[in-house]
Amino acid sequence: MEDTSKYKWTHWFPNPFGIDFLASAECGAGGSCQFLALSRSLKYTLGEDANDLRRRVVREWQNSSSEEQTDLYGRWAAEKALSTFPKRLQWVESEADLGKALSKPLESGNGWDYEGDGLSLLLLSRSLGCIIGLFDEYGRCYTVIGDESKASYGMLIRLIDKGSFKHFQAVGLTTSDGEVITCLPLSVLRRLKPNLARTFSL
Repeated sequence: MEDTSKYKWTHWFPNPFGIDFLASAECGAGGSCQFLALSRSLKYTLGEDANDLRRRVVREWQNSSSEEQTDLYGRWAAEKALSTFPKRLQWVESEADLGKALSKPLESGNGWDYEGDGLSLLLLSRSLGCIIGLFDEYGRCYTVIGDESKASYGMLIRLIDKGSFKHFQAVGLTTSDGEVITCLPLSVLRRLKPNLARTFSL
């Protein structure tokens, strides 16, 4: 998989959230931008690449009960109905189909077969034991994905959404000495709350 460390962190300010110590990093594309962005954030902790994270998603899906899979499929189908979903996923019409779709990029080597969405972020948050703060590029929302009561840390990710074009970038917090922190204690994420009062859900 691509080495995301070659991409440099840049100061993301001004931003719609008024936080002057955010940094973002481009991490590549090829249908795997969500997984590449999160693998960059995990580089100095787990050191897992994008395919490793895809395997986590598949395992988390497979380890979910049939009732959980039905619930997750229902949420995914609702997202599919309301958003601009890739035509290549229109064949997914059941829980079994969705399980196959999650696995397909690992078999084909083509990230476009399943690019990553809210479901993969949720399954990753469960597998990693974290919460994932999702920034919308245009300031329309800030969504926290995952269960804080079961999380030991948090990560941030940025979604650039232009209709049929969707792209993820890694996000971190810049310290006073210029270091970028990507795996954040929950206490740090809570201190962002005043800046995100209208949308922050922790």
